[in-house]
Amino acid sequence: MVKVAIISTAAIPSPPAGVYAGVEAISYNLAEGLARLGNEVTLVTTNESEKIGLFQAKNQSNEVVGTLEVKATGPTDWGPMGERTMFKNYVGWLQINFGDGQGVVIDMSWGGWPYVLMTGKLGLAPHLNMKVIHVCHAMANWYHPIENKFAVPPVPFPRMIGVSATQASYLSNQYGVPVRFVYNGINLPPYEKLDVSGGSNVAAPNNSNPFLLSLNRISVEKAIHDCIDVAFRTNMKIKIVGADSWVEQKYVADIVDKCHFSNGQAEYWGHVDTNTKWDLIKQCKAGIFCPNPTRYVEAFGINVVECNALGKPVICLKNGGHNDTVQNGVNGYLCNNVDEMVATIKSGSLDAINHDMCRLAAERFSVENMSRGYSELINGVMSDSNQYKW
Repeated sequence: MVKVAIISTAAIPSPPAGVYAGVEAISYNLAEGLARLGNEVTLVTTNESEKIGLFQAKNQSNEVVGTLEVKATGPTDWGPMGERTMFKNYVGWLQINFGDGQGVVIDMSWGGWPYVLMTGKLGLAPHLNMKVIHVCHAMANWYHPIENKFAVPPVPFPRMIGVSATQASYLSNQYGVPVRFVYNGINLPPYEKLDVSGGSNVAAPNNSNPFLLSLNRISVEKAIHDCIDVAFRTNMKIKIVGADSWVEQKYVADIVDKCHFSNGQAEYWGHVDTNTKWDLIKQCKAGIFCPNPTRYVEAFGINVVECNALGKPVICLKNGGHNDTVQNGVNGYLCNNVDEMVATIKSGSLDAINHDMCRLAAERFSVENMSRGYSELINGVMSDSNQYKW
């Protein structure tokens, strides 16, 4: 049994209390998964988590194999100082329990506060023996202004991982250090084969109300406006779903207006709860994802997997993690630009995608597979072998 701390963000509680979320859901899924693999896990999150306290993890024989403690550290705060405040509340506990390398810290915070703690640059004593793995769920964000380049903080062993092979390669090129990866994983929802005419189980149109589903945070780098334009150009309806509270509000207002003046072709839903998300995926024709590659590298794209998990195809721009999750023509389509997306939809290619193949593609990205990947890294770091100092 290994002692493990997983540090979530301060933006949304983990697990989210009925709210649809990304990193925070991944953090909790991993905490549960590692506990079931026989570890002593603490998940550091905010007071609003729907599960606070100590829980036992049991195997299929109902035997206790590990533990999970969900530790509250203060109010949820998606503001720019939220993570720093959260860090101040748990740093003493972290120093006592993990400062001398007694276990492994999996840091999923946006700012990488536990990772930087090792350097002594936060006005605190450096913890050179602390075993921290920093999981980057976004683009490179540590920039050295004097050297005018991206550079990781000067930690003894820059154990950084990405959440897709494509993103890990990007991070490695930016930072100049080796970066490993472990795919994100979801709790796969129940899947019922869709009843379609002809028995082919391909993505036959929903003749009553076919629509595309944009399942992204409402931000300019996710290019929601391009998703809407693709729908307009293909004469399809579209529903816009995604987090809209901690993003640029002018862009949100622009998207709301674009939907409002579309004569019902585009519907704005904004932030929805988990059950609503699954219902919308079940009803949609396909998921659509247009993150702008000139502004943003898609780390993984968990929404692609969620659509596939219910047998729905996706159409995506070739950006970051989409290259890992989408097999062109099997569970969706990868396109070079918006014009190519429009042509693909107009050609009827989405109708040729097999629902069962979509589900099979999603099963690669299960919580169990993610947990096993992290477990291998944890055991390697604890063994202190050179290969895991990467």
